[in-house]
Amino acid sequence: MTAPLRILAASLAAFLMLASSGAGSTEPTQQVRDTSPSRLSGNILQVRLSKLRPTQGAVGHDQIHAILGRWQGGPMPATRQDDPDLFMRYLGQTLRKKFDDYCAANGQSGLATGTLEDLDTLYAARIDTPTSFTCTDAPGTHTAALKTVIIGPGNVLYLTDGHHTFTSFYETRDGGPDVAVHVRIDADYSHLDDATFWSRMVAERKAWLRDGHNVPIAPNRLPTRLGLATPEQPDGLQDDPYRSLVYFARRIGYDNEGLPEFAEFMWADWLRPRLNLSRYRTSPPAAPDTILAPADLSKRHLAPEGSHDSYAAAVRDAALLMSAQPDDAPVAAGYTATELGRIHLQPDAPADSPTSRARRNLIELTRSNTRPDDTPRTAGRLWYAVMYQPVSQPTPQQP
Repeated sequence: MTAPLRILAASLAAFLMLASSGAGSTEPTQQVRDTSPSRLSGNILQVRLSKLRPTQGAVGHDQIHAILGRWQGGPMPATRQDDPDLFMRYLGQTLRKKFDDYCAANGQSGLATGTLEDLDTLYAARIDTPTSFTCTDAPGTHTAALKTVIIGPGNVLYLTDGHHTFTSFYETRDGGPDVAVHVRIDADYSHLDDATFWSRMVAERKAWLRDGHNVPIAPNRLPTRLGLATPEQPDGLQDDPYRSLVYFARRIGYDNEGLPEFAEFMWADWLRPRLNLSRYRTSPPAAPDTILAPADLSKRHLAPEGSHDSYAAAVRDAALLMSAQPDDAPVAAGYTATELGRIHLQPDAPADSPTSRARRNLIELTRSNTRPDDTPRTAGRLWYAVMYQPVSQPTPQQP
């Protein structure tokens, strides 16, 4: 094979109950009898989302909404619908992005050049039908981009990375439990009993045994599936609003590159007793304009400006709390503020400094998907989250 892809068969056949065709999918070609941890570690599987078990109790629902909102696109001005070029540019920044993200998550870099660049093929494409689009590379070519699993007792596949990404695939209109993804096996612990398995998972920071309120839970209280928990389907991942808050604070209060496992949950738990989210208007019945009211920091003194109770204001205030911590201040699990990527915001910072970039990122959180001249642009993550419609709307059609 040209890509560094080895898909297990025989001993792992139960994990590969997939259709025999599909671009971006690969048939099992190598039979492996030795299933010791060293033999399995690093191998790649193709598996349906329904076969993956979460190892954390919650995700940030608004983070998922931001991803889904980007793919959905948000309200589209009529002027954009009337112009074929602007319409395709809009779809390229929104609907097409979903397939690019899917390719990337499968270690395939992204969509192939020239793919899904006309309305007919873009509207016909579905992530639950990989034959409907073409990725740049073969599955698993870029192994570092793959999400990871550990094989547990009973040969259960436990997802250890990618809960937000895969839940977004699960929740999107053309997604669901049957979506096929490629994952990399990090280790095989199927020989362990349950108690030893979970002790090892926690010790190795491969599981986050807490619910959406940061209350410790036993392993048997973990969600039984990917996807968002709802009153009608409570077996999914619960909502941790502070985890969403930390997501929106990326590159504002901290840099999320190269952080230890569960770093964003650690920041969320650190913020929980320090910032009361109930005093901010982050969801209905507040109107979208109220939720999205811009918040800023003055250049000279880093004084809060703009809204004091919008969602962006909550992100700004969280970033200020993070920034105020000394380099060696403990945050959680023995990690310091510096080790968890804290950005030290400084007054009167020069134009290309981390502080200036953080201030720009804060402003961009709430920007809309349309410039003043009605041309399309990528909106802010918070804007997409607020504009997301949980009941998926029909794909926009050009008049």
